[in-house]
Amino acid sequence: MEVTPKAAAFDLDGTLLWTMDVWSGVGERYLVEQGVPVPVDLDERLTAMSLEQSAVWFSRELGVPYPPEEILRQIDGIVARRYRAAVRERGRSVILPGAEAYLQSLAAAGVPCCLATAVERATAEAVLDELGLRGYFAFVHSCTEAGCNKERPEFYAVAAARLGAAVGETWVFEDAPHALAAARAAGCRTVAVTGGEGTACAADRTIADYRELL
Repeated sequence: MEVTPKAAAFDLDGTLLWTMDVWSGVGERYLVEQGVPVPVDLDERLTAMSLEQSAVWFSRELGVPYPPEEILRQIDGIVARRYRAAVRERGRSVILPGAEAYLQSLAAAGVPCCLATAVERATAEAVLDELGLRGYFAFVHSCTEAGCNKERPEFYAVAAARLGAAVGETWVFEDAPHALAAARAAGCRTVAVTGGEGTACAADRTIADYRELL
């Protein structure tokens, strides 16, 4: 891969921030609050789904009495509160090693960046503001506003277009195998961010953290 991309799209949880715990138990808590029985294999099922697919499953098969769009809004409320708590308790230590320095290097090189996330835009922007990272991103590209989830190649094709770059010149930084696969299908270059835990997904490059790119 080239040393510096023409444009870059970053995931949030597990890719820029150590905040995957924000999502821990969210599905179970939500179902309990709705008085819906929790499937024994809930965690296993949710791991294989996007957030949008989970909302459809909750609504159409598990009996949550709301449409998927409302379920997503309610779950985002839970997640937003957890983000605020995580940032309040851990501060800037939630930022992956080398991530801010790498963003600074891209900004200095004039490389446009966006956040490409399943998190609602307002929630993601609030987290970036709290951590002082929002200035590195031209925009937040959310699944809700894009009208498709991160399993769809067009999610990344649209992000590249909004960044003003060809897909082949856009690097996508991700930790989720399904998202990396979609980005590759779109024609983007991919960087799997593992946090040192390894990854079972194909990518053009794999890094434990951003210090490897500095």
